Amino acid sequence: ELEKNEDELTLINDTHVALHDLLSELDLPKVSVPESHIHIITPENYKKCSFRGRGITYFGQIYLQRSSDRSRFLRDLSHEMLHVASMRVTLVSHNKELKNGKDFHSVRIGERQSGLEFYPKEKYKRFEGLNEAVIELAAAELRQQISQKGKTHFDKWEKDKLTVFAYPHPNLLMEVLGRIFSNSEEIRHWKLSLYRDLFEGTYRSIKQIGQIWKKRFGENIVPLLSQMDGSDESAAHVAAALGLNELAQMIRTQIQETRT
Repeated sequence: ELEKNEDELTLINDTHVALHDLLSELDLPKVSVPESHIHIITPENYKKCSFRGRGITYFGQIYLQRSSDRSRFLRDLSHEMLHVASMRVTLVSHNKELKNGKDFHSVRIGERQSGLEFYPKEKYKRFEGLNEAVIELAAAELRQQISQKGKTHFDKWEKDKLTVFAYPHPNLLMEVLGRIFSNSEEIRHWKLSLYRDLFEGTYRSIKQIGQIWKKRFGENIVPLLSQMDGSDESAAHVAAALGLNELAQMIRTQIQETRT
């Protein structure tokens, strides 16, 4: 693990301030992520740990790759800090079995819920892609506040990079909101409602959005969104199923460009 440098410490503090402001806007209690729970490691060691992406969260601990690109680091940090701040439910199970004539006890600890992402008894997750979409939308708001009010100065090129989403899922969610709500105030209201669900671990807003979509277009989109995983391919499939053909094609083009 690397010692955090001055830029990293400043961005961590700025992200905490922005997170607290968002929670205050939602009238929710503050959630803090101790600086000691944020671990910076080299890209080489990150790969050796078989971690996915550029940042990851395990049981409240954040692991990030060091980057000389401050906007890239803040994109990773803001996203993972929201994973930690969102509702988390841990399941602890005790098992007993007979081995060689003796009772053998074991304890298994696993996540039951992380934000909107839910782990039912079946082997597949629920709302994984939607969870990533809501987290990245909220993370983009944190980054916007930090670029405007934080202690780190970003030039125009860096600020533009801060607006880039890590996944296509936020664009998909914004397309859904844009299809059923007519103005920016309504869209803002429902974004905040989804953020509240993220922190409280509820699904009130997405169920209501699903009901509004069904009245407008005749189909319930909640089952489809619940099955969307975190892959770009899954986002493209859901976009096409919802008739968002332009977005689906854009995602597929990006997938193809990445592979080539």
